[in-house]
Amino acid sequence: MAREAGADLLVSGALKQETFSKYYFGSIARKLARQDVLPILLIPEPNLNPKPIKKLIISINPDSSLKVLERGLQFARLFKAEKIFIAKESNIKGSKHLLNRYYSEEQSQIIQQELEDQEQEYIFQLLSKFDTVGLDIGIKILFGHSGVSLMHYATQIGADMLIDAYPKFKLGFWDRLFPRNIEYALLNLPCKLLLIN
Repeated sequence: MAREAGADLLVSGALKQETFSKYYFGSIARKLARQDVLPILLIPEPNLNPKPIKKLIISINPDSSLKVLERGLQFARLFKAEKIFIAKESNIKGSKHLLNRYYSEEQSQIIQQELEDQEQEYIFQLLSKFDTVGLDIGIKILFGHSGVSLMHYATQIGADMLIDAYPKFKLGFWDRLFPRNIEYALLNLPCKLLLIN
């Protein structure tokens, strides 16, 4: 129906925390989040007097970083977000153990910091393409299992909205047994979730 109407955005309520059966057999929100036809905004526990969106996280990944960042900054301005966090799950999350195997602890920390600085520089380069005047932006490099660290961070800072891209892969049954970022988000939504196609 959204396709036929030429909709630009689909908005839906969602369970804040899914039960075992809903997780493995699928909720309506999960089925909607598996389509990538148009952007979708999932709202856990919707009510008539919604909280303002003060803290907004824009998740950056190499597949669609510019588009998600552009849309995220647009939404941040639209919702008059007080603080915007640009979060990137690091490609070097497993490197700490690898570095400790071949280098001293001090050398390992120096290399790890250099790698983290490179990740931050990547985000600065992306941000330089956009007008960020008047926006309070922080950058966070996350380490850990894909999706888990992002959801923990959203919970930790009390985020009101998380903006991310649809995954490039099609989610199937095995992604429920071995969940990745979107599946973790839908298992226990810490805040509103906007998925950009």
